[in-house]
Amino acid sequence: MPALAARLELSPWMDLRSLENALQGFWQNPALSLGVPAANAYPPVNIFDRGDAAVLTFEAPGLKPGDFSVSIEGRTLTVSGERSSPNGARQPLGFLRRECPSGSFSRSFLLPQELEADKASARYEAGLLTVEVPKAQPARPQRIAVQNA
Repeated sequence: MPALAARLELSPWMDLRSLENALQGFWQNPALSLGVPAANAYPPVNIFDRGDAAVLTFEAPGLKPGDFSVSIEGRTLTVSGERSSPNGARQPLGFLRRECPSGSFSRSFLLPQELEADKASARYEAGLLTVEVPKAQPARPQRIAVQNA
């Protein structure tokens, strides 16, 4: 029993250490710079670094370009819009299963500072909304040639 009591006395310190480790993992998360992932968020998004730009691709089949609103305010990129029900205004009496959301949606992502928001572009094709935000010139990787002395 004395060993158990000693372990219980140390538990507050162990809890603090555990919290510290969890916070370190949270702040070092590479996804944090472009937004926190959300389960079941619509439309689903993939975000990647193409080298010269950050690219966000949203899967949103059945919509039209006019159904989207894409904006950047400060460092926050927001994609919002409206998805109508596939059967128009009439809703069935009760769903047996519903996996296709309808209604308004909005997704926001924090962009890194080294992007040029004023040069962003968006296009919608084959059910994919693609938003490209170019990197600022100093943020792009540059090769420097080594000269002979």
